[in-house]
Amino acid sequence: MYVCLCKGVSDRTVKACIREGADSVSEVGRACGAGTDCGSCRGMIRDLLEEHEEDMAAAARVHLPVLAAAS
Repeated sequence: MYVCLCKGVSDRTVKACIREGADSVSEVGRACGAGTDCGSCRGMIRDLLEEHEEDMAAAARVHLPVLAAAS
């Protein structure tokens, strides 16, 4: 699915930029151009950034070590 029609950037490309460290709409724009023209896709980019943050937080909760109580 296209996120940015102006630059022809897909959701896969935006997600790849986010996985590679882009953590803001501006950084995604610098990485792939999405959101740098008319700006109508900036909301979708924000949604993808939030989705990534939620996924990372959920993954961190799953991998938290369980500590035994000291007796």
